Amino acid sequence: RGLEDISCDPRIVTGFSLGYAMSTRGSDHLKNMSCLEFPPAVQTYPDLVEQVLGKELFQKFMENFPNELRDLATKPKLCKWSEEDKGISDLLGVCCFPNAWWYSLRPADLTELFNLATGLTYTEDEMMRCSERVVAIERAHWNREGSGRQDDIHPDRYYEYPVQDGPWKGTVLNREKWEWAQSEYYKLHGWEVETGFLSQEKLKELGLEDVANDLEGPRKEFRAKLKPKKE
Repeated sequence: RGLEDISCDPRIVTGFSLGYAMSTRGSDHLKNMSCLEFPPAVQTYPDLVEQVLGKELFQKFMENFPNELRDLATKPKLCKWSEEDKGISDLLGVCCFPNAWWYSLRPADLTELFNLATGLTYTEDEMMRCSERVVAIERAHWNREGSGRQDDIHPDRYYEYPVQDGPWKGTVLNREKWEWAQSEYYKLHGWEVETGFLSQEKLKELGLEDVANDLEGPRKEFRAKLKPKKE
């Protein structure tokens, strides 16, 4: 979406890689901080990784650790949770490092601090849902402009041009696995897998009926342009 990739190589750190592509403000590591895939975070907070991924995915995550950095299988779930975790700090106007980098604060902690400061009684799930609404509204802007699945990608060179040296030499993104990760990410959000558009059902669930109505025209135009799949 007009910005160059920064920070971590998308061919190696595939949680960040997925976050770059799905970011609603262009390739930005601070929009979706999937730092729980990094060895120091995993080694320090394995309980949090298991909480985010669930027992089965956590076991898969740890089987090939730390080479798991390159494995896309666990990244859709990690990516969705990370963007909502990071979104809480954005909504509260606080530095994201304590909760999205160091994990010394977690969504439950920020929720408690918010309630103490405001006198409100939000739950952790409600705070995460607030972040999800922000992601949905930002995504709706792109959908309205005709941007969907076709833009949640990386340049061809990341799929074709391998890392040239170092411990990850020869690494490229696998297109088939990347497309699977896209689809899984959309499913977790409740978005349309084929188009990458927000589904009417999800928007209504989030209380965004007005946004749902605003997307019907662009959705029809986008679907009309889809190329038929080869048999």
